[in-house]
Amino acid sequence: MSNKNSYKNRCVEEFCLKNGYDFISCDLFGHGESSGDVKTLTMSKCLDMASQIVENICDDIPYVVVGSSMGGWLSFLLGNKYKQRFKAIVGVAPAVDFTDFVYNDYFDDGQRYKISQNGLLYTPSNNPDVCYVWNKEMFVDGKNHEFLNKTFEYPNKITILMGDKDKQVPLKIAFMIKDAVSSDDVDILISKGADHGFNRKKDIDLLTNEIEKNIKLILC
Repeated sequence: MSNKNSYKNRCVEEFCLKNGYDFISCDLFGHGESSGDVKTLTMSKCLDMASQIVENICDDIPYVVVGSSMGGWLSFLLGNKYKQRFKAIVGVAPAVDFTDFVYNDYFDDGQRYKISQNGLLYTPSNNPDVCYVWNKEMFVDGKNHEFLNKTFEYPNKITILMGDKDKQVPLKIAFMIKDAVSSDDVDILISKGADHGFNRKKDIDLLTNEIEKNIKLILC
């Protein structure tokens, strides 16, 4: 998740505490209580921050890494970097390679020109009080982490949860991830009526059920 105080993250934390599972969550760079300015956000900075948590806080035991949207992309990057530690990935609408499909498919010519000239672009979000902040370096840096058009080394279990009403991450991304990863154990589950937030009770129940399945799998 991008923000550890988000509703979805708090539900996952409550589920883990209730069932006696250890749980570590963090705010991504420039999000929530994390340091950094979102105007300078890049995937490299997010990966570096998360890697420090893995190396300095996580015990040397198998984990299930869970991420949503941009945090979903980060989950795959962490899985690739720490294959022996992260034995399963659960991605909720994972926005893998969003620096490619947002720039080329979602931005119009005027927006692409504005970010190339000004270095920053603001676009509306589903929350009228919050806007998306895009910076030029994010898209330049993102090319170093994009993997949908090449083989991505991750041999372990992958579960991808998508909503068919998601307007931010298209369903095709889930199937592109399936084709790119080296793992032969990939499940794609589509929740009818779910949007990008994936916050309905049935969606949260699906998420926590899949987390538990993966925990039991890696403990076998």
